[in-house]
Amino acid sequence: IVSSISTHIPLLKGGGMAIISGVSKTQDFECVHNVAVIFRKLAANSAVHEIFFTDESINAVIDLVANRNTQTVLQSAAALRDISSNPEFQLAFVESGAMQAAVELAVSDSDIEAKIVALGVIRHISMSMSLKTRIMRSGVANIISRCIETSDDCDLLYQCVSSIANIAEHA
Repeated sequence: IVSSISTHIPLLKGGGMAIISGVSKTQDFECVHNVAVIFRKLAANSAVHEIFFTDESINAVIDLVANRNTQTVLQSAAALRDISSNPEFQLAFVESGAMQAAVELAVSDSDIEAKIVALGVIRHISMSMSLKTRIMRSGVANIISRCIETSDDCDLLYQCVSSIANIAEHA
């Protein structure tokens, strides 16, 4: 049902997002993973981004990024990346702690793919003129430097260099 963008808003009206977020707190591994997949599919639809913040479901996505299951982390981090690409909600995104969650994932011992997605969040946020100073204060420059020094993965390096370019532009 969430594979079709046309069903997103009707599904979420009337508290649907809160119900989905609630399921993310269960102890059932499969349910939690499926919620991460649902968040990923919903986050691809920019019309839904506001609901992530009005229902505070962004907090459930942030919590899932800290999950121990690699696939759940990847799905949740991808949802954060998609939401972070929407300039309309970038300030709310940073204020919710979502950027910090991405920063923590980027410096963790997590899977390289998860780091790449987390750095994609930073790349999106770094395009915001009003957030450049806040980004630099968060220690992102050091994190990016460490990633560049310790990796030869082309995708990871692309995210790092693009973030630096975005931060430097009009700084």
